[in-house]
Amino acid sequence: MSGVRNLPFFLGAFLPINLVGGVQGILPVANGGTGDTGTAWTVFAPTVSSEAGVITSFTSAGRFKTLGKTVFAQMAVTITNAGTGAAGLIIGLPVAAVASATNGVFAGRETSAGKMLQGLASGAAVHIFNFDNTGMIATGASASVSGVYESI
Repeated sequence: MSGVRNLPFFLGAFLPINLVGGVQGILPVANGGTGDTGTAWTVFAPTVSSEAGVITSFTSAGRFKTLGKTVFAQMAVTITNAGTGAAGLIIGLPVAAVASATNGVFAGRETSAGKMLQGLASGAAVHIFNFDNTGMIATGASASVSGVYESI
C-alpha cells in the first residue's frame, strides 16, 4: 500500500475521503448542541470579597461565554489593599451556578507568588484558595482563574 494517503481503513476496505473542498456550513454540536458558530464572549466586572474580614481595595475583570446551561468563565483579580481580608478569595460569577459539590472546578495562578490556585463554583460565586487550601489574600496578590460550570 505504498503511496496511498488519506484512505481510512473501514471494515476491511479502504474508502477515499475528498479533502479538496474542505468542510463547509454549520456543523452540529454533539448531543443536539446550540448551533453557536462563534459568538463573542461577554465582558463583566466580578464582585470580590473574602471569607474572613474585608478587602479594602481591588481591581477585577472577567469574561464569559454561555452555551446552553454550560458557562465558560475567565476572571482576574488584583488585591491592591488586603485590609483585614483573609482566608479564601470569593469572586462573583457572571451567571449563578448549580449548588453542587461536583459542579465547576476553577484553576489558575497567583501571579505575584507563582502559586497554583483552585476553586469550586457554587451559587453566585467561586471560592479561590492556594493549591494547598491555604488562603491567598495579600496586598499585591493577583489571581487569574478560569473554569467551566453548570448554570441554574
